[in-house]
Amino acid sequence: MPLPLKLKVIEDTPIGPVGIVWAEFRGGPRVVRVKIGDWETDLEPEIVSRPEIERVARGLREILEGKPAAVPLETAALEICPPFRQAVLRSAYRIPRGTVTSYGGLARSLGRAGAARAVGNALAANPFPLIVPCHRVVRSDGTIGGFTGGEGIKRRLLELEGVRFSDNGRMDR
Repeated sequence: MPLPLKLKVIEDTPIGPVGIVWAEFRGGPRVVRVKIGDWETDLEPEIVSRPEIERVARGLREILEGKPAAVPLETAALEICPPFRQAVLRSAYRIPRGTVTSYGGLARSLGRAGAARAVGNALAANPFPLIVPCHRVVRSDGTIGGFTGGEGIKRRLLELEGVRFSDNGRMDR
């Protein structure tokens, strides 16, 4: 992991504060973790960060405001992840806004039918939530499934993208 790590905090979002942990990485600033939900860190938030990180922050804020925005995958230091997780994250990154797929569907798209649990484990360890929209991957029965920030945040993110839920908690399809 490159050092030193730096922290950019985005305040006042619909899901609470969001932390962007970043470092100079191979010649430029790269995101090494996005913190959502209840999180703590011993890093001091920066007052001023690099323009590239400010663009990431603006993109994440737009996503959290329900706007059709995305943060370029190249801003994330994917190389800190094992190869299978990288493949899963790249595939999840391509899921269009406002749509969902299942863990099994994502596994099949990788040519790994039957690897739904491995895909779920890779997404559970996603260090880049929001940049890699793992909230768009749900259980095959239409229920929401797990999420780093909790199921409530996952549901809120999906609702911001226009995904609707029935009274029984399943997604309307």
